[in-house]
Amino acid sequence: MENYHLIAVKYFGATNTKGSGSRIKLTSTRFEQSIFIPFNHSLNNPEDMAIEYLKKQGHKIQGKAEFVVICKADKNHQFKSLKD
Repeated sequence: MENYHLIAVKYFGATNTKGSGSRIKLTSTRFEQSIFIPFNHSLNNPEDMAIEYLKKQGHKIQGKAEFVVICKADKNHQFKSLKD
């Protein structure tokens, strides 16, 4: 059976206090860490934004569900941290 890395995706709208636009929060359930990425208006939804970002970071995307992206381990059966 394969092991997978679940990354939760959550949208945060713009606020007056943060001084920034909308953001997407990615939370790794495996490494118990999270990061924020800027909202990309050229893509359809937060999951697609997360997938684009994760691919650029070297994650192997296996699939997605509503508010979740699923990554597969590399050939050495290792998962990549969000902050690597």
